[in-house]
Amino acid sequence: MNDLAVAYMLANRPDEASKLLEEASMSAPPDVFHACQTALLQVWFGMDAQYAATRQRMLKWAANTDKLVEASFAARLACPSPIPNAAMQEAALTLAQRAVSLMRTDPWVFPHQLVLGMAEYRSGHYPAAEQAFLAAEKGAKENPDGPCAPAVQSAAGFYRAMILLQKGKTPEAARLFTRTESAMKPLPANEKNPFADGTSYDDMILWLAFKEAKALLNETAAIKP
Repeated sequence: MNDLAVAYMLANRPDEASKLLEEASMSAPPDVFHACQTALLQVWFGMDAQYAATRQRMLKWAANTDKLVEASFAARLACPSPIPNAAMQEAALTLAQRAVSLMRTDPWVFPHQLVLGMAEYRSGHYPAAEQAFLAAEKGAKENPDGPCAPAVQSAAGFYRAMILLQKGKTPEAARLFTRTESAMKPLPANEKNPFADGTSYDDMILWLAFKEAKALLNETAAIKP
């Protein structure tokens, strides 16, 4: 269904794509991998209402899980865009903390540290978010053969740039953004088909972080006296 939705977007039929992604997000029982893909596509294509429903449903479904994948992917799909209320922020943060706790002795914990940083950032906990992003970057550098290490490292860099912007440190943020952009995986050749060519969930999170950081940097520059 997700693949067909992308095909609709390629055919310039966004309304049909939106309806299909909404239907895909309601699968029962939930499949956290496909739900994450659906959510990322909804964010990517600007389907805000549908994404909000997917996020709320999956956070509720995963709330009491003690399974690493369910906790991490539910938090992962919840955090690529701002979270509108405190209850959902807390739910995403709890799941992200649980995933890191379950992996705390594993050197490949760094993708989960990235998600924790995202959850802390969405909750407005910037010092905690920065520490999680630095840990994710360090883990990715030390384990280059680990899961999606380059994407994790770049995504963490863009989020750290946004934290600097939140602190009013625009020149430092701009430098970090430029440095991170120069090393990131390029955006998909066809942005209507983002999961082509072996794109991972972490690649999508990276690209969404890049777009958000770029927009925030441009907005900050526009209002600077």
